[in-house]
Amino acid sequence: MKKLALAGITAIILLSGCNTSKKIEAYVQHLYRGRPAPDSTWWAIRCICDMPETFPSAARVTTKKFFESESVRTYTCELNPHVPFEIFSKQCFASAKATGLMKTLGSKWIEIHVLSAPAPFKYGVEGVVNIYPIFTKLRYTYIVYDGNSAVQKGEIVLDDNNDAVGDPNGDWKKLTKAYLYRYEYRLKVLTHESIVRLTKEIQKG
Repeated sequence: MKKLALAGITAIILLSGCNTSKKIEAYVQHLYRGRPAPDSTWWAIRCICDMPETFPSAARVTTKKFFESESVRTYTCELNPHVPFEIFSKQCFASAKATGLMKTLGSKWIEIHVLSAPAPFKYGVEGVVNIYPIFTKLRYTYIVYDGNSAVQKGEIVLDDNNDAVGDPNGDWKKLTKAYLYRYEYRLKVLTHESIVRLTKEIQKG
């Protein structure tokens, strides 16, 4: 019972410190520092990021009031679009052969425009520190070309598959790392599912 109470106090301190947003932002940026720029073209597939980049760093954290309280706040973390785009494009290329997309394309090639992808999340407190996804659909349009002529167009939309995680010990760094690890895994799964759907759409013509 004492441990739970202590965790609750830790969580409240986390979500009320004046420098917390800067600490979270710096830590998330540290986790993504040194990641290479994503490849956008692989054989017959070209991926284009059409998600607006509104800040240059890997992450940006903003602060909001929590239940109109001045002392306890939530922190919303936005990831730079290049983060989900890197995960998407790598998994897209990896899934293309497994799903039969490459075989389906044959001599054709495809251009994929990524319009939105799961990325933002927020920190909250309910006795323990929690991280919640801010649900964002994976959405992209595609154009299939035969040479320079567009022969098929469409759009793929899938719901965000993330869920909340919590840490009874109030260790926000471990929680952040665990959340982002699972976030990347689930975005890879979501991307693979989208390529399965994309392959079927192209096969139907």
